[in-house]
Amino acid sequence: MPGLLGYFRHGAPDRADVERQLGRMVAAVRPRHRVHAARWTDPRVGLVQYRFGPRDGAESAAGSSPDTGRAAGPVTFFDGFLLNATEIAAELRASGWSGHPIDDEAALLRSAYLRDGTDVAERLHGSFNACVYDPAASRLELFNCRHGARHLFCRSTPRYFAFAYEAKALVALDDARPGMDDLALFDMFNFGYLGGTRTLFAGIELLDHATVATVLPGRVDRRRYWDYRYQNTGPAPTEADLVTEGAALLRQAVGRYAARFRQLGVPLSGGLDSRTILGFAAEQRRSLPVFHCSWYDLEARFARQLCQAAGGCWHEYDPATLDLAEATAEGADISDGNVHAHQFWFLPVVRQVQQQGWAELLLDGYLMDVFFGDTFLVLPQRPRYTTEQCRDLVNSIWRRGRPGFVHGAFTSRFASAYEEANRHSIDACLATIDEEHISNIIQRFSLANRSNRYSVALPNVHRQFVEYGYPGLDYQVTDFYLRLPPAVKEGARFYRRLICQALPASAAVPWAKTGKPLSVDKGWLSRRLGRLPARQLASMLLLRATGGRVDCSYRGDLNRRFRRDPVYRSWLTELLRDPRTASRGYIDRAGIERLIGFVDRGWPVLSLVQSLVTVELWQRRFVDG
Repeated sequence: MPGLLGYFRHGAPDRADVERQLGRMVAAVRPRHRVHAARWTDPRVGLVQYRFGPRDGAESAAGSSPDTGRAAGPVTFFDGFLLNATEIAAELRASGWSGHPIDDEAALLRSAYLRDGTDVAERLHGSFNACVYDPAASRLELFNCRHGARHLFCRSTPRYFAFAYEAKALVALDDARPGMDDLALFDMFNFGYLGGTRTLFAGIELLDHATVATVLPGRVDRRRYWDYRYQNTGPAPTEADLVTEGAALLRQAVGRYAARFRQLGVPLSGGLDSRTILGFAAEQRRSLPVFHCSWYDLEARFARQLCQAAGGCWHEYDPATLDLAEATAEGADISDGNVHAHQFWFLPVVRQVQQQGWAELLLDGYLMDVFFGDTFLVLPQRPRYTTEQCRDLVNSIWRRGRPGFVHGAFTSRFASAYEEANRHSIDACLATIDEEHISNIIQRFSLANRSNRYSVALPNVHRQFVEYGYPGLDYQVTDFYLRLPPAVKEGARFYRRLICQALPASAAVPWAKTGKPLSVDKGWLSRRLGRLPARQLASMLLLRATGGRVDCSYRGDLNRRFRRDPVYRSWLTELLRDPRTASRGYIDRAGIERLIGFVDRGWPVLSLVQSLVTVELWQRRFVDG
């Protein structure tokens, strides 16, 4: 459970109040295995950092190692890791720094901060949240990495500014009264994620990406030190040159993790992202542990071939044997309603990785399919797009709760507000995007919303057990992506060429999406048929015709799991049919039965069931008490 907790008192200094509030925050979070904790308090500020066991091997329970402050100069806490620590250390040695950058990144940060101030945030390359507190000036600086993928929750009131890696710690403060952010609620049903920096808690938000928050008595200032700026619509190098450059940057990015961490692991599918990571990692490490959940038999076959080509150590899991009810309950306990219930299926695997000591860091392909492939790619069909046209595109890509099913199951009042919330949430984000090219608008929307709140939600829960790294978020890789012309990504052409050139053995293994090696394009007929929900329609018709006895849906489909797994189904339906669920005003008892019936008849709307369960678990914990 690595992470930071902090409390800054705005009023007159009062150590007793700081200790009390920090104690309430600490008591609200539950260590899920043994960790090391460091602590600092003075009459203005209280800070706690958790990290996996100390590097000397001696472990201590959470709450130990108090350091109640009489430090000379700033106090630094650092959650995460740096990929350029060695380079920064080399620069600092000239000014007398003598530590080991990998063993004490907080000390490295302190020295760099003394030299550069908050400009140091721009020079750090990695995945992190960090805080620096100067007791003499009563000034706290809180900042994160470029992409903000390591979620940190904040609450700011006239009395205090507080932050925590789990939102429940902020709810525990004296004057905190958990209320719901209504727009976040509708986002959860609309998209299966929360938009922007919202949380289900009114008054609690995520620290936005690449942000420095400066906290002084009575004041909190924020500044953005970096942002996504596309430079991909003018003259560009040839596609061949771009492929060569992109491959070199990805190889370098994976190499940074191999140099920083001793034990790497790779969750592997039959797609493009994880095969790319595994291929580059295998150039530096043999017998890498590989973890595959075999949702689909054909994909499992391809993944096994990829593992063999890379000389990896194969670990396969049958999702049908994983207890999804238990995983959902545990994930909800960690995420406090900020992660959709769909996202917890891999949690049992990660827990075993931690228990067996197979890897200290898992390499994840987060955003690589967006950066290099054609995921969420929209190429222009007209010179300019209106807000309404952009909204329609966003909904066509990401909307999971289709209006027909919402109107058919939920209360009319909720359904009406649901439509208005959809427009408001999307339009508010679009208004902040200063891009003209439609591809860049849609990608930027993804980065601000779906990518940072859905794609990375699962690793933020998993980090309670095993650290995660994202080679696709390497800073040089990101800068390259922002120069990559959108048109070269159509059909994942650029991405496939990159793998074919740099990793021919991986490219020879068929892609799960097409069933063909990466050098072979998908045929015209396959592209057309791929857009038709033929199997989904056939499954629905057979379910109806046979009264539910014949279900030909995909084995890995969670809608099917709901229909066929009595334990998972019972756990979900008991939650839905509990009278408290129908008392919230979103849905009544008849609507709950209609929603269950939609799934039983083959409609793929389990995401709405899971949205309802996500919100209901949050209500019971934080509202019902």
